[in-house]
Amino acid sequence: SSSARLAQLDKASALFSSAIAMVQPLCVVAIQQLLPPLFMSISKLEGLVAFSDVQMRAFSRYFLFQVLNVFLVTTIAGSIFDTIATIVEHPESAFEMLGNSLPRMSSFFITFVTIKAFFGLGLGLV
Repeated sequence: SSSARLAQLDKASALFSSAIAMVQPLCVVAIQQLLPPLFMSISKLEGLVAFSDVQMRAFSRYFLFQVLNVFLVTTIAGSIFDTIATIVEHPESAFEMLGNSLPRMSSFFITFVTIKAFFGLGLGLV
């Protein structure tokens, strides 16, 4: 199967495993680059006339997206999917398992911040 082949490549090549680790943060940054113009357009379609009102509404939506999707969903999903089988077998140890698996998500956020700083902010200047 393809997952066995991917696992074999992941173990064999540090470059491949690094590239795979960067896919999710790259996708999140790409989506984040598309959202501000989309939120501005939605705010204009709602009938807001003042540019400051349009910006404020777009900024609040962007902030909520970042808090809910980028931080909470990514952290919880990454932690739960790693430990779901153990949680199903031993539900009383769910919080302990999640507490042990949350620190593993730090590599995602380090990669995310690095990509956002060099890629996302650079595109914002254009």
